[in-house]
Amino acid sequence: CLLIAFSMGASAGAGVIVSQFYGAGDENGVQRSAHTALMLALILGIVLTIAGIVFSPAILRWMRTPEEVMNQSVLYLRIYSYGLVFNVIYNMAAGILNAVGNSRRSLMYLAVASFSNIFLDLWLIGGMHMGVEGAAIATVLSRYVELGIITVWSHTHTDKVPYIKGVYRTLKIPKELTQQIVAKGLPLILNEALWAFGIAILNQCYSTRGLAAVAGINISSTITNLFNVVFIAMGSALAIIVGQLLGAGKLK
Repeated sequence: CLLIAFSMGASAGAGVIVSQFYGAGDENGVQRSAHTALMLALILGIVLTIAGIVFSPAILRWMRTPEEVMNQSVLYLRIYSYGLVFNVIYNMAAGILNAVGNSRRSLMYLAVASFSNIFLDLWLIGGMHMGVEGAAIATVLSRYVELGIITVWSHTHTDKVPYIKGVYRTLKIPKELTQQIVAKGLPLILNEALWAFGIAILNQCYSTRGLAAVAGINISSTITNLFNVVFIAMGSALAIIVGQLLGAGKLK
């Protein structure tokens, strides 16, 4: 969660800038900001991937992970980190689609990836008996699936997403746009990171209580997140609408 928080905040910040250009009818601005955001996502994804692979043991020790599950936890986190770069880029691409009002498309691709994750979990864990390693591989492969689908679709439907076309040919990162994205995204990154950091502190506290306590807290957190996601989604949708109206100059 701590690693993903950075990408979630960055994609939300980029969505603010893209939605304002889109509301103003500035197609060139939308394309330039989308390309800049995706390049920043690539850089951030590579950094997070390297950090996750290198610092997994240190992070887990800091969180006081029980010794009996330490090796499996390190294995899972390191394998999971290999998919971080794809996860960050997908979140950014989905944020761009949401910013221009195409939230259904990103939902469809996320649903496909989620079901593929479930299928791979059942196959690798239940069928192949790969345990924690299988769960991690299933998660990484599902990240490949969701990014692959959105990449193929955006390049075969350029009439619907012309602002993403040719992003791999544009390696420049405009300074002004980068500063705007960072300025909008930094508070959101800090917000997500502080929340994840708080969860990490709680994990550190109850991990010493044994595996039963860890499992109980994780289950209850999953349930509460099902309720929280409703309000998080409403807030994200409102931010996009406000951004588009602000870009169009419709302050009322």
